[in-house]
Amino acid sequence: MKMKHLTLSLAFVAAISSFTASAAADYKATVRVLRNTPVAELPAKAAQTVSAAKTEDREAVTAAVIRAVASKSPSALVSVVAAITKASPDMASVAAATASMLAPKQAEMIALAAAKAAPGAVEQIAAAIAKVLPASASTVAEALANFAPTSATKIFAAVAEATPTTAKRTTSKAAGSAGALGTISTSPGPIKPGTRTTPTRATGEVLGGDPLRNYGN
Repeated sequence: MKMKHLTLSLAFVAAISSFTASAAADYKATVRVLRNTPVAELPAKAAQTVSAAKTEDREAVTAAVIRAVASKSPSALVSVVAAITKASPDMASVAAATASMLAPKQAEMIALAAAKAAPGAVEQIAAAIAKVLPASASTVAEALANFAPTSATKIFAAVAEATPTTAKRTTSKAAGSAGALGTISTSPGPIKPGTRTTPTRATGEVLGGDPLRNYGN
């Protein structure tokens, strides 16, 4: 897996704390509008704002929009992340990580909302959230692995690489999930009797003396 898929870009790190210089002038007014937008309209407005941003500004704009929503209505973050991700799948990890950092208790729901809107970005979503919220890395990874079981191994590997300090715990989760997500194979036909070793009687014991014991006869 390429390193660029597992780490946050420099632009994203800058975006979490503030707008990029080129985006600031253009989107301050939009953020003010978001803060005055009815909660029910926030997802659509947020998605529209991100989609309209210039390519070089999209990460910064996404982070700024999420921050504006968090300051107005934290409970709207899950639906806003889902809307942004559906409209702009390439912003899935940015939206999810920024929202999770601002609302840690909603990290799992935010991660799942982003993954459902952009299934192809599930590994990047897991890694990005782990980067900004290491304490929740394992639980978020496990939730995403349950959502996308065929990608479970890659999800845990991405999180382990993104946060080396949690690699051991994440690897253990991966092993557990692999077992839990396994399959049981069956074959048609009669059930065959098993085999067992004939028990050895104790010294002085009369063969067949204990009616409850199987002497292998």
